[in-house]
Amino acid sequence: MSDVSIFSKKDKNFPRLLTEIPSCPRQLYVRGELRKEEHCLSIVGTRKPTRYGVETAEKIIRGLSRSSRLTIVSGLASGIDTVAHSEAVKNGLRTIAVLGSGIDHGSIFPPQNKNLADKIVSSGGAVISEYPEGAPGLPHHFPERNRIIAGLSLGTLVVEAKEKSGALITARLALEQNREVFAVPGSIFSLNSCGPHMLIKKGAKAVTAADDILEELSVPVMKNLETEKRDEAVGREEKIILTLLSDEPRSVHERRCACVPSVSTDALSVVCRKSERCGSVALRKTLLSVPDATPTESAGPAIENDGGPATSRAPMTIAEANGRITSGSESQ
Repeated sequence: MSDVSIFSKKDKNFPRLLTEIPSCPRQLYVRGELRKEEHCLSIVGTRKPTRYGVETAEKIIRGLSRSSRLTIVSGLASGIDTVAHSEAVKNGLRTIAVLGSGIDHGSIFPPQNKNLADKIVSSGGAVISEYPEGAPGLPHHFPERNRIIAGLSLGTLVVEAKEKSGALITARLALEQNREVFAVPGSIFSLNSCGPHMLIKKGAKAVTAADDILEELSVPVMKNLETEKRDEAVGREEKIILTLLSDEPRSVHERRCACVPSVSTDALSVVCRKSERCGSVALRKTLLSVPDATPTESAGPAIENDGGPATSRAPMTIAEANGRITSGSESQ
């Protein structure tokens, strides 16, 4: 027995925002739940993202999940679409996949995302299409379905797209529908940044964090309880360490210059223990590789100690840092 439902524009659960666009679909084939009123953000991009594009999409969706209950809309294609749906499910956000094919298992395109489609439905989301069961994913279906992706949403975010990417069709349709358009800036040397940079030049809002989106959309915003709990749990020195950590790669010299002499190895060990309790293995590894906070001559002038002469010491090796942090942890 099929789990596909058919909704016409007259049905009470047909999305209201979608009825406002030109060429609204007469009916939708749906697996999962369809809602009349819903705050949605569409996230689209290249089918061949770089690591930067993947990590940026993941970071933004994590941020949205901490501060809002936005529904993430995308097209179930390879690349950024897949990241958007997967990360939404992972972080407890509802997500809607708009297909350019039928939504039955035999028709889903790309076929490698059949399991993802099932996860979307089982997590409370929806897989929808204007094409009936058995319809193949023909080339002209995908530009046509993009108007639905944009039409369901208050705004569209483009994460990496080449100059002639289908994601830019979605962005153009969003503008025509009087919806917000956002774009993630990237490297000027990457072809995947051409699309977002072109949108930004034309007036799209540049996005580097979830808050950039939320401040433009009229949606309820929740307190970031995770950040509040962290701030309450750490002391002054630990806050300094967390502030100095960066998502970008840093050389030992850069980290040594960024450190301050008031941070003790005891504080490092405390943050390490707390990161272990919250399962942050990457954070602990980063902290264990931080060199001694006392700068060397090559890192800049010596720093005067409180009430004592200026000092300059050679940096610890990573092995020495590990030993000091470990011994500090055991003595606590």
